Amino acid sequence: LAAAILDRVLERGRFIHLDGPSGRTRHLNLEEILPAVAERARISGIRVPEFPEPTPYYAR
Repeated sequence: LAAAILDRVLERGRFIHLDGPSGRTRHLNLEEILPAVAERARISGIRVPEFPEPTPYYAR
């Protein structure tokens, strides 16, 4: 059954390219809005760890 589903998707499916600028923000000048170098936020004076855990926040 899985082979039949995969065959049908590959035969009739369409490739949609999603890379590139967002359609919702194309009218904005993002260089003015976003800072060139993002600073890390300090919460309650706590220092940023030297070796942060690999989380989606740091994986950018």
